[in-house]
Amino acid sequence: MKKLSILFAAFAVLFLVSCGKYEDGPGFSLRSKSSRIAGSWTVEKATSDGVDFTASLAGLTFDFTKAGSYTETFVYLGQTSTDTGTWALTSNDEDLTITYTDGTIQSFKILRLTNSELWFSDTSSGTTDEFHLIAK
Repeated sequence: MKKLSILFAAFAVLFLVSCGKYEDGPGFSLRSKSSRIAGSWTVEKATSDGVDFTASLAGLTFDFTKAGSYTETFVYLGQTSTDTGTWALTSNDEDLTITYTDGTIQSFKILRLTNSELWFSDTSSGTTDEFHLIAK
């Protein structure tokens, strides 16, 4: 019986260590990836090739529903612009892909996904743009 307990403990440790899918974690979560993405987010930090441009994104919010709809709202100088579409986890849940209503598709590599943080990067423009979002 003692051998079975040790084997079970070793398996549990191995399972918990190997659960991390994203570069910056978390290593383990009881909530599904889709449930962690669903919600309203604001920009905490944004960089392009290491240069901070967070201030230019003040007023930007992202809303993801569990049903897969997406809304991006930007308020600047009293004017509001909105983009809508759908979102999905792709590439074995490593990418967040947004399909806008105009047909444009954009994929982001997820770096960190917790209940309160969503970090992703985009290299499609030839630069490395990284976004750190926090739950609103």
